[in-house]
Amino acid sequence: MDIATLVLLGLRVGEIEGAWSDLPLSHAQVHQAAGMLIAEFAIPAEQALARLRGYAFAVGRLVDDVADDLVCRRLAPAALGPP
Repeated sequence: MDIATLVLLGLRVGEIEGAWSDLPLSHAQVHQAAGMLIAEFAIPAEQALARLRGYAFAVGRLVDDVADDLVCRRLAPAALGPP
């Protein structure tokens, strides 16, 4: 695992063993979607997650569902960008 993955997962070095495999699919997708936003907007992980949560709240959907749409390319990262 690289450092960016550790930051996204909120893990410390001692917690790495088996951490990824223990995540439910939806949580893995949330982190993958956040990574897509990080790449798209060159923002820190906490801002990417905040955008994801804010968008989900604004449209009345679950974060997991919005993340799934991003990962499956049903929603473009630009939709979560600045107005």
